[in-house]
Amino acid sequence: MNECINRKYGDMLYAYELGMLSESERQDFEQHLIECEFCSRLATENLEIAGIIRHDQEIHEHAKSLVAREVHEEAPVPRATPVKKGTFLRPWSYSIPVAAAILLFLILMDWQIDIRTSNEVVSADNRLVVLNFANIPDSLDRDNLSDITTNLLITDLGESENLRIMSGEYINSLAMSLGYNKREIHQAESASEVARLARATWILTGSILRIDSGLIVTSQLVEAATGDVLASQRVMGEPGEDIFAVVDNLSSQVKRDLPLPISAGKQPDRSVANITTHSAEAYRHYLQGIEYVARTYYAEAIEQFERALELDSTFAMVYYFLAQYDDGQFINQAMEYREHASKKEKYYIESRYYLLHQDTARAISLLNKLLNEYPDETLAYSNLGYIYRKLGDPRTSITYYETAIKIDPFYRDAYNSLAYAYNAVGDHEQSILAINRYIEIAPGEPNPYDTRGDLFLHNYQFDAAMESYRQALRIKPDYFTSLLKIGHLYLQQQDYRRADSCYRVCALSPESGMRAYSRQCLAGIPLLRGQFTRTLEVIDSSVVVDLSDKEYGAAIRKYLMKARVLVVLERYEEAIATIISCQNLGGEVTGQSTLQCNTALVQALADAGQFDRAERTLEVIRSEHLPVDSTIWNYWYLRGYIDFTRGKIEPAVRSLAIANESSCPLSVGYMLARAYLANRQLSQATVQFETIAKGFSPERFYYGFCFMRTHYYLGRTYEESQWIDKAIEQYEIFLSWWGDSDTDLPEITDARQRLARLRAES
Repeated sequence: MNECINRKYGDMLYAYELGMLSESERQDFEQHLIECEFCSRLATENLEIAGIIRHDQEIHEHAKSLVAREVHEEAPVPRATPVKKGTFLRPWSYSIPVAAAILLFLILMDWQIDIRTSNEVVSADNRLVVLNFANIPDSLDRDNLSDITTNLLITDLGESENLRIMSGEYINSLAMSLGYNKREIHQAESASEVARLARATWILTGSILRIDSGLIVTSQLVEAATGDVLASQRVMGEPGEDIFAVVDNLSSQVKRDLPLPISAGKQPDRSVANITTHSAEAYRHYLQGIEYVARTYYAEAIEQFERALELDSTFAMVYYFLAQYDDGQFINQAMEYREHASKKEKYYIESRYYLLHQDTARAISLLNKLLNEYPDETLAYSNLGYIYRKLGDPRTSITYYETAIKIDPFYRDAYNSLAYAYNAVGDHEQSILAINRYIEIAPGEPNPYDTRGDLFLHNYQFDAAMESYRQALRIKPDYFTSLLKIGHLYLQQQDYRRADSCYRVCALSPESGMRAYSRQCLAGIPLLRGQFTRTLEVIDSSVVVDLSDKEYGAAIRKYLMKARVLVVLERYEEAIATIISCQNLGGEVTGQSTLQCNTALVQALADAGQFDRAERTLEVIRSEHLPVDSTIWNYWYLRGYIDFTRGKIEPAVRSLAIANESSCPLSVGYMLARAYLANRQLSQATVQFETIAKGFSPERFYYGFCFMRTHYYLGRTYEESQWIDKAIEQYEIFLSWWGDSDTDLPEITDARQRLARLRAES
């Protein structure tokens, strides 16, 4: 039996063991022990400890002080007082938390947990699993003392070259898969199950007690295969001594008690505060931010990270996560303070830095070095998978995600990314299987439903996508990512009012990045309707807010969007000046932003007929960016773009075809389709245009002209192929979007004339 048959009596166990029950209460409880196997077992296990407690003078003195203080501070609760749901009345005079504290104070002095594995454990070399330390008497860990202690200990022990320490996230996911929460896995039965799944060599488990004089932390090392206790450790913090010093002391004892090589004792042993933070409160906010990241609650995570920085502005790993989920510029501060991070974390920081600065090869090399030293790091495998997806190699990324899942079968982020990777290679069935597994693991989280909506959307299952996004919102009504995509679907249906409403709600998000992107979507509505003057107005007002929020990347994207509108309106010099001004925005411009600006500049110069300047700018891109694998497609795209605008169609086709082989924006496919059409390669043009026309992507807001003009050019392709009905349909779609344009573009005039003629002839 794994639980008490009557919680009323189960909650009286500590008081019974301490002799704190009245005679009638004691008799009732002893009758309960006869009937309840669970409580009987617990009582037997703690009998000796309880007896010692009753006769230990130090404990009694501490108990008296606690009880006296509680009686003074808290008036008795009459039995007739209504009790809120989820609470219970205390039928004895002393509170359970105080009783539990007294009991476990001694338990911490000398105790053992009998961990026996039911199945043979096949362990990896020197693999140590640190289970969540029990926070006594606060089992809910409301002050996060358990989380802080456990994670600091994992970080500190992880600096040893002779130990393989499993991350807290990994252990928690194993516990979750077994039906335990992380507060329960220090218990004997759950500990043995987690150890078996983790293939642990040793288990470290323990408890923490806060008393007036400081902290008392006790732990024990257990041989995972046998359940034998190797050693116990106990640290009493001195008055005023912080948790970091306590963890340093405990970590030293653990390493001393492990059967490690003599050389292990000669390794440098930096204080854990020097590789994390000196502020326990900052660390608490950091851990809370990590939890929110795991659930993809990025706005909440960013808020926690920002609060951590208010307490410690040198916290390197906080900057690392902010660079990933808020603003890439933060990676520079992470690099500046990376000496305040662990050896493993330095690899992550430096890899992210080089990735954001377009040195993909170096980023990959650093992650591989990390895995050579820490072969169980699922995050490193996931990051490599992300990089290869970014490079247009989803098949390689799949191998990395699957490796991460093999190590941690409950790694949510890996399933999420794996689903996208399978979708990228055209395996819709496997992508849905992967995301459904994520849903099984975390049914109460919105992100897997959001991802499933993306997969349905990519495969043109628009109703299923809408329902999946709505399911995410049922779980978390302010999950703005899904609400934004619902806005996209409304826009596809040309329901401009509802789309506008969705975007305006998202523009109120607490996350500045979401607000900035939502404002871009609001500019996309008039753009897709051909209302170019209104588009420019919305962009200009939006950029002002972006700059106020220091969202420089978002401001750059909007300026480049504005430049495209100006090119369509043939206001070339204004477009070129707008692009150049992007380079002068506040904040450090990243390599990616520089590439975006130079790419837009080449296109604008070519459209303006300034081919010499376009060629010179392309040469800058070739010399500064071409060595980076992820930008090779960009060079060939621009090479083809210049050739196309100069009327060199066959060279344009060759260059654009090379660019289109990589993972790249659909604008590349659009230009290749136009080159095919101009070269009279109608079947190839049809395939390219149809692929763009039948899908729906947020890229419509950035490359709106490509998407709208696709319907026009697909109509022309069908017309030249003598597919008249299909041509009529595409001209009608095109004019349904841009028919009320505030500018009489040549394509609009031509589409109207062609449509009228084809209707008359059919």
